[in-house]
Amino acid sequence: MVEYIRGKDAEVLSNPNSLWGFILVHLLLKSGVTEVVVSPGSRSTPLVIALERQDQMRVHCVLDERSAAFMALGLAKASGNCVALICTSGTAGANFYPAVIEASETNTPLLVLTADRPPELHGSHSGQTIDQQKLFGGYIRWYQELAVPSKSNRTMAVLLETIPYAVERSNGPQAGPVQLNCPLGGALIPGNGKLDDKFLPFLYEETYSQIAPRKSMQISVDDSSIKLPQKGIIIAGTVFSKMGKKECVDLANLQNVTGWTIFADVMGPWRSNKNTFKQKLITQFDCILRNENIAKALKPEFIIQIGQLPTSKTLRGWLEQNKLPTAIIDNGAMSLDPLGRAATYYRESIQSFSRRVTTTGKDLDYAQKWQGLESEVIEVVGSELNSASPAFEGRFSKELFEKVPESLDVFIANGMIVRDAESFWYPTNKKQAFYYNRGANGIDGTLSTAIGAALASKGVCLFTGDLSFLHDTNGLLQAQNMSEHLSVVLMDNSGGGIFEHLPIAKREDVFERYFGFPQNVHIETLCAAYGVRYQIIHSVDEIENCFDDVETPGISIIHVTTNRREDAAYRKVLFNRIAENLTL
Repeated sequence: MVEYIRGKDAEVLSNPNSLWGFILVHLLLKSGVTEVVVSPGSRSTPLVIALERQDQMRVHCVLDERSAAFMALGLAKASGNCVALICTSGTAGANFYPAVIEASETNTPLLVLTADRPPELHGSHSGQTIDQQKLFGGYIRWYQELAVPSKSNRTMAVLLETIPYAVERSNGPQAGPVQLNCPLGGALIPGNGKLDDKFLPFLYEETYSQIAPRKSMQISVDDSSIKLPQKGIIIAGTVFSKMGKKECVDLANLQNVTGWTIFADVMGPWRSNKNTFKQKLITQFDCILRNENIAKALKPEFIIQIGQLPTSKTLRGWLEQNKLPTAIIDNGAMSLDPLGRAATYYRESIQSFSRRVTTTGKDLDYAQKWQGLESEVIEVVGSELNSASPAFEGRFSKELFEKVPESLDVFIANGMIVRDAESFWYPTNKKQAFYYNRGANGIDGTLSTAIGAALASKGVCLFTGDLSFLHDTNGLLQAQNMSEHLSVVLMDNSGGGIFEHLPIAKREDVFERYFGFPQNVHIETLCAAYGVRYQIIHSVDEIENCFDDVETPGISIIHVTTNRREDAAYRKVLFNRIAENLTL
């Protein structure tokens, strides 16, 4: 007996577009896509109707295409799976561009389906018609324009290969965005017609029996041994693929084999799994390396780098100056050496690399010196912060991070937020996942990406500055539709705090207008307009109950007001003074 696909009805065979949409959506599901983000529009109607016929994929409808794309990005970051992103024709797809760039730069899988007008309407000034072919240039992993649905069996059958392959290309091994341009002509909604019986097999489950999620292609690995010296540093940097406890165990095994010190970036799983490591993780490398004598005395013989280098300019300068032999472990195909060190790449996992390592011995005294300096810096910083202003942004960052419940993962915005996280967020054993847009390092789409991450995880706490937040307030439109919780710690220093640390800050004639860029938005009123929960914090003494509502779905704003100019001056003095007083 023939098994019909669930959700099939007579409308599916009423015209080519309806059948095409039905087949495409079913193939997405069979290929492992379970999350879809759609922005409203006419030309994508056949896909929207098909999505409504099924109940196995979660569909998010987002008004603003830019916000929609970043939300899809967040869903993909948190789930590690390809997310489909759909829009109508015209400029709608162009609004996806910033998120597509970020997805490309961070190996995040997105399948972008841009509905389009049919070829005969191009070049004739027809409404909502632009050239959408390869709309995202070199930022996509693969591009294909689908055939216009017609009464030809071939235009339907080709989807059986194209859609699973597109999902496979998006998922890896170098994951990233894929664009399928989808020209549609004729009737966009089901009608009263009836296609030939030759199309009936597309409604049978057996037609799709061989379609399944495809495993990403594996990169072959050399099995020869790797001999390393006694004294080295492992830089566990910013990672873009979804990593967690397992990768921390693998890194701990590599540390056990080598006896080497680990510099742990905040943007990765390393600092939230501290009990996995026998040695203390080094998080204060920026401060320690500011002491020139210590930086020279603790020069290692070799560097192993995992992921992207941390943001620290001090660390990057130290590496560039010393020209150390470097091995970069990356099982994708990314270039991760901005310093031109002629590094050797190992395209494999941490676990695979560790199995091949042998050493000439372990210099435990070298490792202990780093651990002693780490403890000293943390102790002094703690003492300094306790006597600092209760409204100092770094103190807020540290104490609010410590209050974030284990039930929430963490999203780190760009700008001063990530710098304070590097300095003041110490290792925990909360096993939280950390998310961030560190591919292109922009501030756009921060809130929407965090919303997507929250929806694909157990809930998220976003730490963001005021300009990043205001740049993406359309994301607040999703507050009423959220099934999970998002706390937003809004560090409001009335402008671009990161620019206070650049030479341009001395140019008072241009700084405030073009770089400080203070805004005068009344945040509480803004939140009220979107129906978002709001509380304001003026001092660290007021943070005790900030996260009491984490079991409630939706968005909660924790508004923190600070002074960027005073805070910038204090940061400079704080770390330079601590570094100067360090001794081996």
